[in-house]
Amino acid sequence: MKSALVALLASASLTGCFNLPKSLGEKSSGYAYVPLDPLAVETVPGANCAKVADEKGRRMVVGKGFIYLDTLLALPDNAVRIAIREIDAKSNLSFGASSVGLAGSRYQVVLDYINVDTSNIPFYLDVDVIEETIRAETIIPLPSTINKRVVVNSVKRLNQFELEGRLSAPERLVSSGDPRGGQFEIGPGRRGRILAKLDGVYNIPVYVGVGLRLTADIQVLTGTVNLSSLTSIAASVEAKSATGSLVVQTLGITGSQVSTSLPLPSEINQTTVQNAILALGGIKAVVATAEKGITVTPRVTGIYLPVDNGTQELVNRLVSELARSPIPWERACIPRPAQVSSPRESHPQALPEPDVNLSIHPAPIVQSS
Repeated sequence: MKSALVALLASASLTGCFNLPKSLGEKSSGYAYVPLDPLAVETVPGANCAKVADEKGRRMVVGKGFIYLDTLLALPDNAVRIAIREIDAKSNLSFGASSVGLAGSRYQVVLDYINVDTSNIPFYLDVDVIEETIRAETIIPLPSTINKRVVVNSVKRLNQFELEGRLSAPERLVSSGDPRGGQFEIGPGRRGRILAKLDGVYNIPVYVGVGLRLTADIQVLTGTVNLSSLTSIAASVEAKSATGSLVVQTLGITGSQVSTSLPLPSEINQTTVQNAILALGGIKAVVATAEKGITVTPRVTGIYLPVDNGTQELVNRLVSELARSPIPWERACIPRPAQVSSPRESHPQALPEPDVNLSIHPAPIVQSS
């Protein structure tokens, strides 16, 4: 039942080295994976559940002759995703940071090992990606500074009625300049040019699933650090080139044996990295043996951000909208197993309820301001 998650952990968690390439979706769309504090999910019948309206006609339920597929089997995709975020002096996060950490900078590196499905949630977005040129007003001309920033004008999660009332826009609008005609003035010595504009209805891919998460907070002191490799980070810390801490948490998996397997937050070094890997192995063993008291509950674990180098403001606005109500997850069904009559009875015994006692708790990463 839990072999999918076990296989994922067995293949990924014991290496200690995570040089992960971008996924095909990230390469082709420019979207970036953003891990979130887990959010609530509402399970609804999938397309193969022969769904019917309930007695009050308010919601759809699984049709007669079908039951929900086991939770882990209903989460069809195994993934190991990495997110690197740079933290500025005001503790603001920028997403899509380089995998190489630079001296004097602070980063957060998140590694998610997840069994997931995807729910596409419609949003109305009005977002501009602007290239800003800043000219220093000095007697001796100095080179201009060019920055790229994201301006969030509007973010709204749409329900079915709102969605039907709007015309869909292409998934991504990219312009070579300001559609209003060239550059525009932002302020004294500052000019802007729109590089990309999102204005319309967009489906945001939302990850629903369960798994494990490693979070490392890194301060680079000297030189550079390879942020995509946990062992490289630990080696840099031991070489006094960086400092940092490491946290292990579960996503949608809970139980007393899981809680006792989690190490306390600690400084990063070779020992704590090994302890984190052992903790993953311990939780893997508990899940593999289907110990009593282990529950698995699908949660929202992350989203794909539809803007390169997205900002904390955009993520916070998306999270705030997602938190307004549970995210619907269409769970697959299977035909109800045939009932077998007891030789001593003329009528078959009622089947037990399908196994839905599945869930685990998470820990936070992105918090709305």
